[in-house]
Order: sequence, then C-alpha cells, then structure tokens
Amino acid sequence: MAHLLDLMTPKEVVTYLADRTFAPKIGDSLFPNRKTDALELEYIMGANGLPVAATVHAWDSETQVGSRASAQSFKQELALIKRKNVIREKEIIAIANPRNDAELQRLINARYTDVDTLVEGVLARAEAMKMEAVTKGVVTINENGVVGAIDYNVPADQKVVLAGNTAPTALWTGENADILGNLQTWTDLMRSKGVEVTRAITSNTVLRLMAGNPKIRTAIHGTANDRYVSNTQLNSFLQEQGLPSFVSYDAQYQVQKGDGTYETKRYFDENYVSLLPAQALGEGMFGPTAEETDLASTPGFDVSLVGNVVSMVYKTADPVAHWTKAVATFMPSFPAASSIFTAKVR
Repeated sequence: MAHLLDLMTPKEVVTYLADRTFAPKIGDSLFPNRKTDALELEYIMGANGLPVAATVHAWDSETQVGSRASAQSFKQELALIKRKNVIREKEIIAIANPRNDAELQRLINARYTDVDTLVEGVLARAEAMKMEAVTKGVVTINENGVVGAIDYNVPADQKVVLAGNTAPTALWTGENADILGNLQTWTDLMRSKGVEVTRAITSNTVLRLMAGNPKIRTAIHGTANDRYVSNTQLNSFLQEQGLPSFVSYDAQYQVQKGDGTYETKRYFDENYVSLLPAQALGEGMFGPTAEETDLASTPGFDVSLVGNVVSMVYKTADPVAHWTKAVATFMPSFPAASSIFTAKVR
C-alpha cells in the first residue's frame, strides 16, 4: 500500500525543486534573487551617483569633514507569501491502492505538478512586487488581512503623472502629446543627477502610441509619410537621440479572490513607462521560513538543499486530507530607487 507522504517526503520534494528550473522573468534581471538568513532588509540608499568633490585647503589647515546627508538607511521586514492545494480523501485512497504502477505514477506526477504550480504562484507574487516597485516606487499589500505600503522613496520629481491634452504634460493618447519632448526632459533630469538611463519598460499599448505619434513618425520617415514605425526603428531612433530604448512587458498572472473567482492582473502597469539605468536595481531577497526551520530539525535532512521557495506535502486529521504547500518570505531590496524615473502616460 503506497502512502503519499512516503512517496513525497520532504527530502524528495526539496531535492526535486533543487533540480527544477523555472522560466526567468524580467524582474529577475532587474532584481536578481538571493537567499538571506534574515527576515529584515537593511541597506543604505545613496544619492543618484554624482560625486561630492573634495575642496581646496590652505596648507596646515584641518581637512573638511564630509557628511552622508545624501544617503539614507532603509529597513523593511520580508513578506510571508504562501499558497496550498488540497488532496482529498478519494485521491488519498486512490494513491494508496493504485490499479497498476502507471496509475500510481500518474497520480504522483499530478502532485508534483501541484508543487510546480504553487512555487510558480509564489514566484509570480514576488515578480509582481518587483515590477510594482519599478513602476510606482511603492509596493502595496492588501490581502489576507495584511494591509500596508512599502515606499522606496523615489524622488518626487522622478515620478510624473501626465494629464489633459496640453503640452508638455499632455497624455500620450492625445493629439498634443509631446512624447519626444517628455523623454528628452526626463532623460536630461536624470543626467543632471548623475544617472544615465539607458533602457525603459512599458506596455505594447504605449509602444503603439509612440510608434503612431506624428512627431516620431515624421522624425523617422520624414514629412508626409505615414509608413509604419517598427519597434526596431523606434529604438534605433531613440538611441540616436541619446534616449533609452524600450521593451514591452505584457505578461499577466491571476489572483483568486475571496469568493473563489479569479482576477487577471499585469506585472507591469499598462499605463506607465519606467526609465532605468543599465545596472541591476537591487536584489530579490528571499529569507527563511518556519517550514524550513522545522525541516532543519529532521534527522539526515540537508537544509542546504532548500532554495528560495519551500514546498512540502503534509496531512491533517479531520477531515482526512493531504496538502501540497509552497511558502517563502520575500521583499525586493531597492538601493537604486533614486536612479529610476517613472511616468503615467495614459
């Protein structure tokens, strides 16, 4: 008689995940993932990058004392992210009494598919946090009774909301949109602060607005020309002007609401553009979990195998059920928050 908890022991599930790779997301390049032993982030957020010059002194004079007023400390507790799926009584019986080896393998494979799905769900929530930080400079949480906002303190003049149809603050959807002028102004602002923004993220919707903008079309193809502007042509033109090149990010995920229905969301807000420097912006910090601590006390268990996300199968007694669960603690660190520029453009 086969028991699921014997077939999917903590060691086997952890080993499975140690060998399992998941498709990387854009946020993973901006905030490379790292495991930490702490439940709290703490780092220094510096100025945008301009050096503070030393000063000329008279001979035999005391050296001027520098200050770190342009830097600030950031502290934030990691968020607990988790989800589980139930394995009900009939399936527990089916696994314990398979008609043949093939059926048993099919049932076990389905449970490992659960592991994949749940881990992907945790990684999706982490990606959503990374991209919200890049889009708005803030991560908001309002789920399962946890309500809060983590503000990474992007400077106010580096967060713009366009409105109306009057240049230079016109929405990019209007006939008076000054897309090139906006990008030049924003890029110049960042350069004045010592930051070279070389890349940008937006949506396909905004890219189409850019490609269809009369000023951009004329600049690329000449007057009286309504030829299509491709993304390649657009980015080549922008780079020639010393402006960031754009990529679109339109991937989506789902959240399950309290009534059991699902809502589709985007990782990157469709209405925004984010101008970014070339380097990584921070790290995706995964921390310890209580589940990992419990596993560490299991005789013969190698806790070093545990990755960023922990998954396991466990049981409850009444009603009898087995559960597959994935859990992590996570928060993006964002020491380069003062080096980005974000704008709501539609």
